[in-house]
Amino acid sequence: MIDKYRERVRSAAEAKTGEPVYNGSLEHAAVLAETMFGYAQNEILILSGELNPRVYGRADVVEQARLFLADPEHKVRVLVETPDSLHSENHPLMTVLGDKENAEVRAVPRDLQEKYEFHFMVMDGDSYRFEKDKREPIAIAAFGDEIGGANIKGIFDTLWSKSCPLAAES
Repeated sequence: MIDKYRERVRSAAEAKTGEPVYNGSLEHAAVLAETMFGYAQNEILILSGELNPRVYGRADVVEQARLFLADPEHKVRVLVETPDSLHSENHPLMTVLGDKENAEVRAVPRDLQEKYEFHFMVMDGDSYRFEKDKREPIAIAAFGDEIGGANIKGIFDTLWSKSCPLAAES
């Protein structure tokens, strides 16, 4: 069943028509994250509570992130709500992000978190996975939706400007 979903997501990423792809589980979310890292050409933006390891800690997602960040022109910016849950030695994606100059993680201030209910991931400003309710892994994704992607990227940029860099671990 997941292989069929994976193929549907890959087809959508290649076609970039903006057609919606629905996501109803953490496994689906991981497939979308892996695909976005794999198909991104410039930038990945993530707004997440804690970079749920069942999504962002999976070996396939981490490997695609590593490959994406191998190009110094590629950028990854991550906003998290609970930075205390992110310790690079315990989180495979944080291990990759922490090693790279072209990756940055910031914490969203608590008072700002209360102003929105969503989480998302944006690829190259025109593709995304958007969770309307951050408490559920239910989301809609689209590849090649320039208007939707630009709107979500705009939200990200606003939150980014009001968020704090994570302190370096010693």
